[in-house]
Amino acid sequence: MPCKLCEQRGKTWKGDDPKCAFLADTFSTDNWNCATMHELRTICEDLAVYNEDQYSAVVPVFDCGEFLVLSWYKRLGRIEGAWIIDSGTVLPLTIQEAVVIIEQYRKNNTMERGHMRPTAQGEKAAQA
Repeated sequence: MPCKLCEQRGKTWKGDDPKCAFLADTFSTDNWNCATMHELRTICEDLAVYNEDQYSAVVPVFDCGEFLVLSWYKRLGRIEGAWIIDSGTVLPLTIQEAVVIIEQYRKNNTMERGHMRPTAQGEKAAQA
């Protein structure tokens, strides 16, 4: 079954049907226009580095020393790799981690120099 974001978005373009990256609990490289992975790539794009149309990004997450690592080719629909680095251990990204990262980013609403930082709106909400 596709992830929640894929179900909510559906297909909004002409061309190949989407293929969710999370038909199981962990990320699958056999994906196309997965809504969750699209959201994560959007979060990472400003921090990405590239070489010959191959992009990668390393983004701190969870405020506890972990990092999300994404890899993709051009800006097409497929994400080639998604991992969490935790204390030097590389683990495949799970749907649960992806959802938390997206929620964390939406709550904080901005990233500056690779660190998630709350906006004024996020700070006000946290103080309430």
